[in-house]
Amino acid sequence: MKRTPVISFANQKGGVAKSTSCINTASALSKHGKIVLTIDMDPQCDTTDGHGMGKAESSATILELLRGKAGPDSAICRSPLGIGDVIPGSSDLAAASQMFTEIGKEHILKDAIKSIVESGIYDAVLIDTPPELGLCTTASLTASDFVVMPTTPQKWSNKALLAFYDTYQMIVRYTNPDLKIAGILITKLDDRTNSAKANLGLTELVCKQYRIPLFESRIRKSVRVDEAFNSVEDLLERFNSSKPAIDYISFAEELMKATAI
Repeated sequence: MKRTPVISFANQKGGVAKSTSCINTASALSKHGKIVLTIDMDPQCDTTDGHGMGKAESSATILELLRGKAGPDSAICRSPLGIGDVIPGSSDLAAASQMFTEIGKEHILKDAIKSIVESGIYDAVLIDTPPELGLCTTASLTASDFVVMPTTPQKWSNKALLAFYDTYQMIVRYTNPDLKIAGILITKLDDRTNSAKANLGLTELVCKQYRIPLFESRIRKSVRVDEAFNSVEDLLERFNSSKPAIDYISFAEELMKATAI
């Protein structure tokens, strides 16, 4: 049986459309006929909220699953947006480093979702991670086969990109030697400005120098993204002709090739 690929969306910098990309990638993969599970490992729970879910809709969250107080069947919910299944996040994950102190704690998520990954029910498991390098992020990367790094064409984003690449190398060295970079995903692109063009060029240079894959698809900036999120709607359904909706469909096609989904 084919093993389900696990893909984390990660970047230690906030504001790079990480959660937005995780949600819309789930939607795009679903529209390509794929069965997707999304796991929210970010204490901010933006992915959970973006799917239109609260804790009331679930008898358990990812925290209960990690602590062994619930099984996958209790934590997995159908997305109200109709774009696959979701394991909701928990704001209590902010204290994860204090809750989990045992040796090998970086493997808690990998162990918790082992049966899901091996079941073959899903074509892909997507993980949204917090914009920091604490236990939630390291556990997500340890559980993953691939990582997608969303980033924006800005000076500080390029600096964060290099810092995160160092983190990736540490994960490969100490907790997950099989982790691969699926690619860098450019988001919030407004290529009409000279600043964005210059920083995009710098990102391309960094990727070339460090041999980091860079997705050809770029997610263009649009108010439709915020409108869909704020109204809890599927961007690719509600604004299917918008630039970012088209871009996420294109990105999903690249991701499927890069990760053998």
